[in-house]
Amino acid sequence: LSALKQTAIVHIGGLTGLEQLNAIDNILDLLPPAVRISLSISDSEAVMGFKTFEPLISRASIIFASKTAIESLTGKNYQRSIRMCRKIGAQTIAIFLSCGEENKKIRKKGKAASVTTYICNHEYECMIESAIRKWPNVVEVTGAQDAFAAGFLYGLFKGKPIDECGFLGDILAQAC
Repeated sequence: LSALKQTAIVHIGGLTGLEQLNAIDNILDLLPPAVRISLSISDSEAVMGFKTFEPLISRASIIFASKTAIESLTGKNYQRSIRMCRKIGAQTIAIFLSCGEENKKIRKKGKAASVTTYICNHEYECMIESAIRKWPNVVEVTGAQDAFAAGFLYGLFKGKPIDECGFLGDILAQAC
């Protein structure tokens, strides 16, 4: 716990159930406000619902989620979902608008695909559109969202504006 209290950013993802989510929430209560929280919400986690994630969302400096995950989490479209998260305290939100199975199918057909990520905070919003190169041997996109998050968090840690953080995330995601 002492190491966590000294870190700049804590990234949370891969939650498997309420017990784990509650344990993490209890640990976060012990951290100083200066420690920023990064939260990644997957489609499988989103089924736990908005109320379940509310304590983590309210503390989040950044939320990463696919369009389907954020809409499943809230039962609203992604724009309303973003407003809900921001209203309770989330500072920055990155929504992967097109990714996963959709792009996997496009890549298998040998065409170039495009991944679009919408990013917003209290003062700025942007769309990061990534042209995926024609890599005939690359058809698996697993890990691309995590790689994007790593690049984005690196930029955030270095004090970059969110559009630059998004471009850094995109560079890492393309390596998947």
